[in-house]
Amino acid sequence: MTNEQAFFKMLQDFFKGVEVKGKSGYIKLMQLKSRYYQEKILPSIKDEINQLLPHISENREEIFQKLSNFFSPTIPLCYYHLPGQIFHHKVNGQEEDVFLHWATHMFYYMKSDRPCVDLEVKLNEIRFFFDTSALQPNKINGQTGISYQFRGKREDGTLVFAAIPVKQKNMIRELLRQLQQVEVEVDQETLKSAISLFESQGEQDYFIHKDAGNFLKEQFHLWLHQNLFENDEVWNKNNINKMQVLQKITYKLISLFSRFEEELIRIWNKPKFMLNANYVITIDRIAQKDENLVRRLAAHPGIQLQLEEWRKLKLVDDSFQITDLGLSAKNCILPIDTKYFKDLETEILSLFDHLDEQLDGWLIKSENYQALNTILPKFKDRVQVIYIDPPFNREQEPGYSYSVKYKDASWITLLENRLQPARQMLNNTGCIFVRCDYNGNMYVRLLMDQIFGQENFKNEVIIKRSGIQKQAKNRLLVATDSLFFYSKTGEGKPKGIYEPRNTGWLYFVHYPGVRKSNKERLVFGCVLEPPQGRHWGLKQELIDRWVDKGWVRFRCRSCGYEHYRGKWEGCPHCGSQDFIPELKNPPKRIDSNWTNIQSYSQDPAFPTRNAEDIVKRVLETTSYEGDLVMDFFLGSGTATAAAQKMRRKWIGVEMGEHFNTYVLPRMKRVLGRRAEAVFPERSTGREGGSLNTVS
Repeated sequence: MTNEQAFFKMLQDFFKGVEVKGKSGYIKLMQLKSRYYQEKILPSIKDEINQLLPHISENREEIFQKLSNFFSPTIPLCYYHLPGQIFHHKVNGQEEDVFLHWATHMFYYMKSDRPCVDLEVKLNEIRFFFDTSALQPNKINGQTGISYQFRGKREDGTLVFAAIPVKQKNMIRELLRQLQQVEVEVDQETLKSAISLFESQGEQDYFIHKDAGNFLKEQFHLWLHQNLFENDEVWNKNNINKMQVLQKITYKLISLFSRFEEELIRIWNKPKFMLNANYVITIDRIAQKDENLVRRLAAHPGIQLQLEEWRKLKLVDDSFQITDLGLSAKNCILPIDTKYFKDLETEILSLFDHLDEQLDGWLIKSENYQALNTILPKFKDRVQVIYIDPPFNREQEPGYSYSVKYKDASWITLLENRLQPARQMLNNTGCIFVRCDYNGNMYVRLLMDQIFGQENFKNEVIIKRSGIQKQAKNRLLVATDSLFFYSKTGEGKPKGIYEPRNTGWLYFVHYPGVRKSNKERLVFGCVLEPPQGRHWGLKQELIDRWVDKGWVRFRCRSCGYEHYRGKWEGCPHCGSQDFIPELKNPPKRIDSNWTNIQSYSQDPAFPTRNAEDIVKRVLETTSYEGDLVMDFFLGSGTATAAAQKMRRKWIGVEMGEHFNTYVLPRMKRVLGRRAEAVFPERSTGREGGSLNTVS
């Protein structure tokens, strides 16, 4: 193979690759690159080369060798290799952390859910088809492995394999044995490559370079400098001419590459149109506006599907009848989903003036970077609290309903891209809480300092992990996670909230050492002397204030009678003069140690579900009723559920299939039940609600 052939093969391998068919975003991107190469890059670069190389035809092979030497390691850096692998790039300025700068400042990270889609691929003239009908989208993201079964050969020769969820993958040799039984010859490497392509649909790190043109030119200048001054080559007119031709071809290629990248950036950052929108509104809110419309809903053909959903959500039992709706519609908090009543949706929504103000929240099914960019104009400077629990930076583990297999640089870039627009959505008193574990807490702290400023760091809150810990042979068990608390500006401050102490009443506080004056205290008309060799811990003025609050009492030593007011003249029940002076143990102000509450709910259906207690404390600390709360790594929907119950407005963004199978049903159950059922100590009296679902 000549150097020229090797160069064009290198370009083709990168831009075109193997022939694939499928519906995932990754496959569509591969197909887009392939078309761009065929229609733009290949014709343009061949035309450019044909114009330049005739003048130095004897150096044609050398030129192509140098082109390969430069582009072979450089092109992938613009697209999907780790940013940390860039070996020439200069970092300007001393203030930014170098690692974070390299990892984030040049790239958009295209986060994608691991797809569950069919794939057809052609390798070495053999066509493979992978059937994913047996896979459940919400079960393949790390909770199970994928095994394969050979299902037969189509008339056109395509080999069909079924992808099946299992706990342990089968071996390649087992598949080869299945193929041999039906006299199909496929070598081991080809089969492994086909399976690898199928499994890599959602695991490939893919970056969009923010400035591919200037980056590649800078790389070329540095590479050219090395070739000019580090080689012993004599620089005569012919060699200089070769380098000039090389530069012109390189610049042409860079121009073509960067145009492709700029188009990806335009598409990536362009606000998206919603494909589907539904509203969920409880019946009481509709009935308050138009009871006749409730009766029409009850007679609508879609009510049977709605009734089936209510029963599935366990909001009603089998004895519930549709006719019951008209009896107490104004007190009925069953959620109506407008997807079952599309012909009445406009009429339902028209009942509410300023609909956005009437909605309790928005559920958005979308890739979160694109969702944030799309809703930024609407919600800029409006959000009071952001709580996120992003996918932890670890290898894939069982129990996760989403991908957690990120390299450090990928994970940091993923967060940085999304935290930047999120910061713009916070108001001036707004705060953000980011949960992470020991795999990423050091990176999160540096990244948050960079985006929000070190001066706006408030606390590293320590929270408890799940109660069940894995065995650790070579280290201590990990019992805690971190919750990093930042504000947008200096105006963001936590409220002073308190919790009761374990001990209700204590003996009068006293400490070692004798004071020369003010040794005694006057309480309920009695003079109290401290024990021998000690002094009282509270001043008289503070004791007087606590008496007024009812935080001081005498307890009869004989019968237990409690005296709170007026002069002590003996126990009115038993006549005893002997008493025990006691102080109420005052509530404790919440600090940064939150290990006394659960942070995971231990839900078998969603093992990594955050406990509502942890989000409740976040919201109590930094928000008030009516404030807007956002979680753009929504997961199981805990943040939106807690916000609804605490009378906050909310925005939740999630892209996984569990949006439909877990989050939306959960929020419908929340709307259909009273808040007191979960937080009985907060008697909000709130019933019903409404939300907008967008996808």
